[in-house]
Amino acid sequence: MVEAGSTLSTLAVANYSICLILLDWTIDLDWKKTGIVQGVRLRLLRTTSAYRSNELVALPRVHVLLVVGVVDGGFCQLDAFGDALVDPVNTGEDVSGGGKWLMRDLRAVLGRGTRVASTKHSMPVFFSWSWVIFLASLHIVEGPRNPKGGCDSFLSSLAGRWVLRTSNSRHMQKQQLTSHKPVLPRTAAIHMGSCGVDGVQIVSRRLVRPSSISTTANGSNPPTEEAEVIHLTPWDLRLLTTDYIQKGVLLPKALTSGGRLVSDLAASLARALGRFYAFAGRLDAQQCGDGTVTVSLRCTGDGAEVVHAVAPGVAVAHIADSLYTPPVVWSLFSFNQVLGGDAAFQSLPVLSVQITELADGVFIAMSMNHSVGDGTTFWDFFNTWSELNRCGSSELSTPAPVLQRWFVETSPVPIPLPLGKLQRLLRPFARPTVQECFFTFSTASVRKLKARANDEMAGRATATISSLQAVFAHVWRALCRARRLPPEQDTVYYLIVGCRGRVAGIAPGYVGNAVMRSEVPSTAGEIERNGLGWTAWLLNRSVASFDELRVRGWLGRWVREPEFAHMGSLMSDGAAVTTGSSPRFDVFGNDFGWGTPVAVRSGAAEKMDGATTVFKGREKGGSISLEVCVKPGVLPMLVADKEFMDAVTLPAQV
Repeated sequence: MVEAGSTLSTLAVANYSICLILLDWTIDLDWKKTGIVQGVRLRLLRTTSAYRSNELVALPRVHVLLVVGVVDGGFCQLDAFGDALVDPVNTGEDVSGGGKWLMRDLRAVLGRGTRVASTKHSMPVFFSWSWVIFLASLHIVEGPRNPKGGCDSFLSSLAGRWVLRTSNSRHMQKQQLTSHKPVLPRTAAIHMGSCGVDGVQIVSRRLVRPSSISTTANGSNPPTEEAEVIHLTPWDLRLLTTDYIQKGVLLPKALTSGGRLVSDLAASLARALGRFYAFAGRLDAQQCGDGTVTVSLRCTGDGAEVVHAVAPGVAVAHIADSLYTPPVVWSLFSFNQVLGGDAAFQSLPVLSVQITELADGVFIAMSMNHSVGDGTTFWDFFNTWSELNRCGSSELSTPAPVLQRWFVETSPVPIPLPLGKLQRLLRPFARPTVQECFFTFSTASVRKLKARANDEMAGRATATISSLQAVFAHVWRALCRARRLPPEQDTVYYLIVGCRGRVAGIAPGYVGNAVMRSEVPSTAGEIERNGLGWTAWLLNRSVASFDELRVRGWLGRWVREPEFAHMGSLMSDGAAVTTGSSPRFDVFGNDFGWGTPVAVRSGAAEKMDGATTVFKGREKGGSISLEVCVKPGVLPMLVADKEFMDAVTLPAQV
């Protein structure tokens, strides 16, 4: 499947020369239209308001699927067997000959007996500001998501060579002058059904609206004529340039299946959205006319997306019992590689769930726009949804959501953002190739690491090192060894620190972001030489330095000089570690009515070298799990590190 924000390079194709034919043909056509080779947009496709849900006519059992757009503001179709191109807007352009010529060459490459498609439905795609956009899915096959080499690296190189900022800059400039909304040179790729990646196939998509709305963010009845507007804080706005949060739970086989299962889950989701009604809204970007833009969350009730998928060849054990995270896990999530700002400028849902039926289980994944909530908000909503589906009761154990944002007294509301900087950071960028492992530290192992760290710092530390800090220090030291960093190499640990409980005025149930990043610098030599306790103490002191005064000062400075979190800025030369999430989140409490989760996993979001995600372990009493991403070549070294692995409980032992 191709999700929002996916690139063509995530697909595997059978013949390189096919891609070259497609590129040459579209470039030649663009030259005839404009006199200038504008290039080919491999990544960016979007639909008009008639297709706001991003649903397209499915072409089942597709061998080769090709969509070519030629007319600015209109759309063209390639019929099912590729014999002609249809021009429904009647522009008079003679495109049928080009279609026949192209299909003739495709058949020559593929073989005389090859069918282009096995259905007589054509596939409409709308274009709003590009002369030529095409999407090709050529002989889609199962395989690893982002292999280096083969056809995937070939396509990646083509994408890097041909993707331009815009395919018609003059039209973009005109639109920017006449529209009250800023136009960004990035749009989310269309969703496409029935095309499998790693054996995962999309069955259906729908938008689910709140079933009821009881109160607004201020505790009053919601407005009936005009949508409530929730203005975003610096904590929220700085995350417009990051991926959607992607987390999901692996569950045993449900009591029902197919449409009945998805309908039941959609009904409880609608009730959860009634409680968290802002998540059925849309981000709204308004240009101010002075080079700035404001972004707010409008409670429009347009709905959250629900995707139903099947993966009959994937078993629970393939995911839960593997030390290495299989590539199929990323395909269990929707909105892969979509940034928060994409939703603001394209009216995309801020919440999407994908329900994937496996051979012997169900994977329920949720993707949430990071600018509308952090991990605490994410799991509060997830817990609410699962409890409603399990019990159906209006008396919930989760706290009532407080949707109104908290600002420092000196902050303007809404906060103006520099449009140019936002535009630059929302452009597509090269994603690193990583390998993943899922490590679990048993309760006994965590206690040993904590005791060892505190013993090493006895008489020097003025506070107790926590279990989590001891585990993080253990991982940091092991990664320095696995990466073979020289002693003088600088290394840094980025910690995500929660501000709930540190700042007065943030109420229980606060919905939104309330986290900051802490940087803990050192060198590889110091980390290794000074031991576990000293390393854990560095982390301890960094967390302890966060108080209300420091948080308020940062919020005030951000308004004057906005800085956005961006994956590109966090990527280092293989010397940094970044940890997000928290073991306090009740991930294993998400029983939807047929059993507690077997495992928890995250999607492709923010996956880079050194990224780690921490979860509560399945074993009660204090176990901790860490999902670790590193570049190829490092992971085998980490798994072979005896000191590190002695503290890890292997999947068969969990």
